[in-house]
Amino acid sequence: MWIFFTCWAVVLQTVRNALQSQLTGHVNSIGVTLSRFILAAPIAVVYLLGLHSHSSQPIPSFNTAFAIYVVLAGVFQIAATFLMVVLLRQKNFAIGAGLAKSEAIVAGIIGSLFFGSSLSALGWLGICIGAAAVLIMSVGDNTRLPSLKTVLIGLACGACFALTSLLVREASALLELPLLHAAGWVLLCTLIIQSVGLSAYIALTQPNTFVQLLAKKSRCLLLVP
Repeated sequence: MWIFFTCWAVVLQTVRNALQSQLTGHVNSIGVTLSRFILAAPIAVVYLLGLHSHSSQPIPSFNTAFAIYVVLAGVFQIAATFLMVVLLRQKNFAIGAGLAKSEAIVAGIIGSLFFGSSLSALGWLGICIGAAAVLIMSVGDNTRLPSLKTVLIGLACGACFALTSLLVREASALLELPLLHAAGWVLLCTLIIQSVGLSAYIALTQPNTFVQLLAKKSRCLLLVP
């Protein structure tokens, strides 16, 4: 079952990136970043309601450590998404996107050093092979080397995605709930923080961004799932 869901997630992520790439031609980078979060919280609410109707669980108590993990995860995911949008604007986006897939390697290293995670030798081999495969597919027949800027943005993007994953896992572990319920609550809290925080920032600094998003509202809706 996890193989099916993983493959389906890959398909949806690919479609989302393609739609996001189209949106960059009409909306600035911070606006495209917001489009990934602003309408997603209601879906998380529906998901949680569905879980609780199937298997009722108490509403969890949130402590300070949980709040810190969730806020940091939200910030790092915003940064990662913004960097991905910046990569979409690069001429050699495919290579940069491949470098962004360094997420798995970075997550393994940081998880081992700071989060008490451990991977077997076979696990590390699988991560390295997967990362190399993505990078090779991204480069393809292009013999032109990426610019240093693209490389750095790609690696920073991967690092931010990796930190997001690790922090979300830590936040989920703090809730005394079944895995699916805990993940649902972390998802909802993170999305609320991202939507409210990023909307407030845009309202104060670049309010015209909302006009750009409204003009492309149908495409923004497709980015939500």
